Amino acid sequence: MTSTDKPCCPVVAFDHHSPEFSADRAAAFRTVKDEGELVYSITYDGFWIPTTYQGVSSVARNPKVFSSARYPADSPYMHVTLPASWEVPLHFIEFDPPEHTAVRRFLNPRMSTKAAEGMRDLVTDVTTYCIDRVIESGECDLVHDLLSPIPSLITLIWMGMEVDDWQRMAEIEHNIVAYPPGTPEFQVAIDGQEWKHGLIRDAIRDRRKNPADDLISYIVNGEIGGEPVSDEAADQIICTIIIGGVDTATSLISQALVYLEDKPDLQKRLCTEPEFLTTATEEFLRYFSPSTTHSRTVTEPVDLDGQQLEPGDRVLLCWAGVNRDPAVFEDPDEVKLDRKPNSHAAFGLSVHKCIGAPLARVEFQAIVPEILRRLPGYSIDRTKAQQYASQGIVSGWANLPATFTPGVREGSGNLPTA
Repeated sequence: MTSTDKPCCPVVAFDHHSPEFSADRAAAFRTVKDEGELVYSITYDGFWIPTTYQGVSSVARNPKVFSSARYPADSPYMHVTLPASWEVPLHFIEFDPPEHTAVRRFLNPRMSTKAAEGMRDLVTDVTTYCIDRVIESGECDLVHDLLSPIPSLITLIWMGMEVDDWQRMAEIEHNIVAYPPGTPEFQVAIDGQEWKHGLIRDAIRDRRKNPADDLISYIVNGEIGGEPVSDEAADQIICTIIIGGVDTATSLISQALVYLEDKPDLQKRLCTEPEFLTTATEEFLRYFSPSTTHSRTVTEPVDLDGQQLEPGDRVLLCWAGVNRDPAVFEDPDEVKLDRKPNSHAAFGLSVHKCIGAPLARVEFQAIVPEILRRLPGYSIDRTKAQQYASQGIVSGWANLPATFTPGVREGSGNLPTA
C-alpha cells in the first residue's frame, strides 16, 4: 500500500491546468495553502503539494529522493511535468546529480552572468530589428511580432543555427505552450517538430566539420564527464535550451507589458533608472512566475512534513504559488518594483535552478525599455487578447494586439549577427 492510499493530510481536487487556476493562479493556490502545509490532490492519479516556500525548497534541494528523471526509466514521457507529458527528451532537465552536475558544469561557461552580459548588444540589435518591422504602422501584435520573435532570433543567432526561417521557429515554440491540443495553432507546432530537429541535426553535422565561435560548436566539440558529446546528446541539449529559453522570455515580458500599459510613470522610471529596472525585473519574475510548476518523483521512502511518501509518489512544486508565501514576502499579492530582498523561486531552486536565468534577465532589461521608449502610449485590445489556455506549466499571453504612436526605423534593416 502506497502513501497515496492513506494520506493523513488534507485531500483536495486541485488542478493546475484548470480554468480557475489560469484565471487567478495566486487565488487558486491560496485555497490549497489554506488547507495546510502539505496537501494531497486526487487529480492526475494523485500528487502531493507542499504549499510553503520552505516546503518546496526542501523538496527541490533533495534531488536524490525527489527525482527529475523519468519514472520508470523507460517511460516515454518526462516527469518534470504533471501529468507526465512531452515525448522529446529534455536531457539535463531530466537528469539528477551527478549526471546533471556534469552537464551544468560543461554549459556554465557559455551561460554564466558574464556570458549573458556579453550578449546584451545582440539582444538590443535584435530588438531594434524587430521593432523596426512594425514601427511605422502604429499597430502590431506585441507577442507575435515582438515578444516571440525577439528571443527566438537571439537564440538562433547565439547558437549559430540557420536563421532564414526564424519566424517559423518562433511560431513553433510559442504555439506549443500558448494553445491547447486540438487547435490549429497547436497542430502547427506539432507539424513543425521534425523540421526543427532537422535544422538541429544539420547544424550538428556542419559544426563537427566546420566549428565556429557559437554555442552549437562548443557543445558538439566538447566533453561531458571526460566523454565526447554524442550527436544524440547534442541534439537533446540544443533542443532543451531552445525550449527553455524562447517562450519563457515571451511569457514574462508579455505579462509585464500588460501590467505596465496604463502606468506611464513606471514606464518612464524603467527607461531611465537602471537600479529600478534591476529590482523591477526580479519583482516581475516573482509576481508573474512564467514557469508556474514542475514536478518530482519520489525514489525512496521519505517523511515530508509528517507524511510518509513512497517510491513513485509525485510531488508538485508550484513556483507561482510559493512566490506569494507571506512568510517570505511582505504583502505578497502586491507588485513592489523596488522590493528588496527578493528571494523568489521563479527560476526554480537548488541544482535545477534555470541555467538560462542570466540571459533571461538581460533580455528583459534590454527589451522592455526599448519597447516602452519606441512604442509610446501603446494600447492593448483586451477584447482580442488571449492568455495561454492552460497556465499549469507556463503562464503568459498567446497574443496581444496593440496600437501605438508610429515612429521611425532606427536600424539598418539587416538581420543582426552574433
